[in-house]
Amino acid sequence: MGSDRPVGRWLGMLHRYARKRFTEQMAVHGLADAQFPILMSLLQEDGVSQEDLAQHHLLDKATVARSVARLEELGYVTRQADEHDRRVKRVLATELAREIEPELQHMREEWSETLTEGFTEGERKTLDRLLERMAENAGRFLDREVQQ
Repeated sequence: MGSDRPVGRWLGMLHRYARKRFTEQMAVHGLADAQFPILMSLLQEDGVSQEDLAQHHLLDKATVARSVARLEELGYVTRQADEHDRRVKRVLATELAREIEPELQHMREEWSETLTEGFTEGERKTLDRLLERMAENAGRFLDREVQQ
C-alpha cells in the first residue's frame, strides 16, 4: 500500500471518534453508543428478530440480547414472540423510540457531514463506493477464513 499508516489504523481511529461522540449524545437518553445502530435498525425496519439484528450488525447473539434487554428496560423497544415460531423474539420500537428518532437521525447526518466536510459530491460518492467495496472485501476474507 506504500503508506506508514495502514487503512485499518484510519478506520479504527474513525470508529473510536464515532464511539466517543455517540457516547456523549446517547447518554442524554440513558443509552450506550453500542445501542445506537440497533435502535436505528429497528426504527427503519421494525419487528426483526434478535438473530437478524445480530447478523446484520455482525454481533454475537448475547451482545444483541443484552442491548435489546437494556433498550426494553428503558422503554425504547418491546419484544414479542413470533406468531409462527414462539422461540423467535421480534423486537419492536416503541413510541418513546419514535419520539427521539428525529434527534437520532440528526446525530447520524451531522456525523456524516462532519466526516465529509470539504468533500465535493463526487468525492462523497467515491468514498461511499470505496467503503462499500472495503466492507465487501472484509466479508469475503472472513468467509474464506471460516471455510478453511
